[in-house]
Amino acid sequence: MGSFANFSKGEWPFPLFGEAVAESSREEITGAVESLLAAQTWDEKKRLVEAQRGLLLTEAVDQVFASMLEQKRSDRVAFRLLLAHRDLMAHCRQNGIELAFAGFLLPTELQVLLAESKQLTRPSDIPRKVELCKAALRQVNRSIDPYLWGRIQNLLADSLVENPFGVRAENVEEAIFCCEQALEVFMRPVLPEEWALTLLILAKAYCRRMQDEAADNLEHAISFYQQALEVFERQRSPRQWALTHYNLAATYSDRIRGERAENVEQAIFNYEQALMVFTRSDFSGIWADIQPTGSVVSSMICTVSHRLAVFWAQLISQWKLCAARYSVI
Repeated sequence: MGSFANFSKGEWPFPLFGEAVAESSREEITGAVESLLAAQTWDEKKRLVEAQRGLLLTEAVDQVFASMLEQKRSDRVAFRLLLAHRDLMAHCRQNGIELAFAGFLLPTELQVLLAESKQLTRPSDIPRKVELCKAALRQVNRSIDPYLWGRIQNLLADSLVENPFGVRAENVEEAIFCCEQALEVFMRPVLPEEWALTLLILAKAYCRRMQDEAADNLEHAISFYQQALEVFERQRSPRQWALTHYNLAATYSDRIRGERAENVEQAIFNYEQALMVFTRSDFSGIWADIQPTGSVVSSMICTVSHRLAVFWAQLISQWKLCAARYSVI
C-alpha cells in the first residue's frame, strides 16, 4: 500500500477537474478522494469511506475519477490505482461498504505475519521468512485476492532462492514452482511489471538450479532476463533495467553454450549498460530503491555505505575481467 503515499496532500499530481462537477462540491470531493488515495491500509480506507460516504459514494465521484483516468492514461501505475479505487467506490454503492471491502481487509494474523517478514533482512533470518510466507499463503484466498497471493508467492520464491539452510536443490525447485504459480495471476498484458519481476526471480533460480543440465538452465535464465527487459525500460524503470542487465551479464559470463567470444562480448555489453545507471555520483540514491531481486548482492555487505562502494567496484571489476578475456580470445 506504500505507493498510495504519493497522493498525499500538497503533492496531488492531477489537474483541476472539469465543470461537470459542481463548483460548490469540487473542493470537498477532491479532498475526500485525496485522503482515500493517500490512506496507507485498507482498514483506513474503509473507515474513511464510512465517514465520508456522502462525498465518496456519489455519482459526482465517478465524474472526478473519469477526469483523473483520462489525465493519467499514459501512466500505468497511477491509472491502475485510480481504476481500482473507482471500481471499489462503485462496489460500495451497489453492495454496501462491508461487502465491498471484504476481499481487501487482511485478517489480523495475516497482517502480523507480513509485518514480521518485512523486518527479516539477514541471511540467518531467511528460514523464518520462508516459514512466515508459507503461513501467509495459507491465509490468502487466491480467488479473492490474486494480486496479494501472487506477491506472497514471489516473496517466498525469492526467500527460498536465498535460503542458505536446508537442501539447496530442493529450495530452488520450490522457488521455481512458486514463480510459476505467481505467473498464473501476473499475466503480462494485465500486470507487466509484476510479470517481469517474477521472471527476474525465476531467472535467478535457474542460474542456481542443480537439477537438469546446467547449460539448459542458463539458457532459460538468459531468456527470462531478456523477456524482463522487454518491460523494464531505462527511462521508466532505471533501477530494474540496470540490475537486469547486470544479472544478464553475469549469466553470459557463465554461459556454457554458444561461442565463447560472443558470450564475453554480450557480458561486456550488458555490464556497460548497467554502468549507465549504476554510477558513483548517484549510486546512493539508486541503491536505496533496489528491489528484492538484488538481495544476493546486498547480503554480501554489512553496512549500506560499504556495500555501495563494493557493489560499484564489483561491477567495474567484472567488466574489466570480461574485457581482458575478450582480448586474449
